[in-house]
Amino acid sequence: MSRRYMSLENALATIQERGVFLHFDAERGIDLWTPHTRVPITLRRAIVKHRDQLAAMMREGRWETCVNPSLHRKYSRCKQVCGVCARIECA
Repeated sequence: MSRRYMSLENALATIQERGVFLHFDAERGIDLWTPHTRVPITLRRAIVKHRDQLAAMMREGRWETCVNPSLHRKYSRCKQVCGVCARIECA
């Protein structure tokens, strides 16, 4: 029997590969923003399963949860949180 959800590491890798990103939702907490992008159900289940860990990672400003990890360090120099991550958190 296959796993019904991805590991946290696989979920984060899949998010980066597909160009979707995590955001805070008032009702759901952490959710995926997937404009016109189909994502595997196992990824959606992983987001629900690891919601608390993902929220903590986003609050810490970790590059793994950043919309653009390649620019994350550039925008987070001398700051605790990347500017892009902070804008998404406030939206």
